[in-house]
Amino acid sequence: MAEVAHKIELDFTTLEFFSKYVISNLKEDKSVEKEEANTLSEICTKFYETKRFVYISHRINKCNVDPTVYISSMPKDGQLRGIAVVAENTAALKSAKFERLFAPFEFEIFTELDDAVEWAEELLEK
Repeated sequence: MAEVAHKIELDFTTLEFFSKYVISNLKEDKSVEKEEANTLSEICTKFYETKRFVYISHRINKCNVDPTVYISSMPKDGQLRGIAVVAENTAALKSAKFERLFAPFEFEIFTELDDAVEWAEELLEK
């Protein structure tokens, strides 16, 4: 994996920015609702400016994501190329499969972070 270019600590997640993707590590028992999704969208859009990127949600901890945020709160200019969810436990994987139904862009689910990073890099080459 490449070197972290920038890191931001928020009350609900930690964001690690790389040249082509950002990895979000949601904190234990935190939720991503419209307000949090809007914050993520603004921060990512500002960091990547006009570049396309992939958002990787590394779900190590128990957390909740409102799937409607994929429709209402994500960048709409094509800057966000896709989302990858990385999870190991069954509940998080089931949740991600449900969330995928709401995503108007590429959305993949992985059990290994390295696989998600590889997918992100390949997706951005298309």
